[in-house]
Amino acid sequence: MAMIWIYGAGACGRTASELALASGHVIAGFIDDDPARAGTTVASAPVHVRSSATPDLLAGQHVVCAIGNAQTRSDAFTWFDAIGAIPITLIHPTAVVSPSASIGRGSLIHAMAVIWAGVVLGEGVMISPGARVAHDTSIGACSLVSLGALVGSSLTIGERVLVGMGAVVSTGVSTIGDDALIGAGSVVVRDVPAATTVAGNPAHAMRSSR
Repeated sequence: MAMIWIYGAGACGRTASELALASGHVIAGFIDDDPARAGTTVASAPVHVRSSATPDLLAGQHVVCAIGNAQTRSDAFTWFDAIGAIPITLIHPTAVVSPSASIGRGSLIHAMAVIWAGVVLGEGVMISPGARVAHDTSIGACSLVSLGALVGSSLTIGERVLVGMGAVVSTGVSTIGDDALIGAGSVVVRDVPAATTVAGNPAHAMRSSR
């Protein structure tokens, strides 16, 4: 059990607070960038607006990043390192995680998720409720596998990737590039280049941000 701070007091923060409590932790408070949240509470814990005093507050403390945007989440981990905060991994007691899986620091694995043998998760990865990741797949830092998504075996998924709700990334796909977005309900049967949005069944490219 640890006393933890949660960065982000929005919807992801509320969800992370429930995960933290279910995992037996105590919430010290929330940090948020929105001044409108100052003085409010989430899960009976106070919300503090990020300020020049925040580094001293978080130095040496366990923290959880509960920010949905992948790039913002990535930036948060850089900030944590700079101020000496300690990202903590949360795993819901109903999740099934193979003992041979490697889970990066600060990752969040929610209720009923399944992580098979040999899976490697980078730091700050979010695995949503009911998501499945098959054996020997690697998922890069700050990626998100959404509700009910199915990820096949022996894949390499890059950093800051979003796999949408109910999407399927089939075994046989080799690589999903950094910053790719897999639309909800899509079925991915071929590699996805970096910074590309795909959708449909079979999934096809919709646009690229590069």
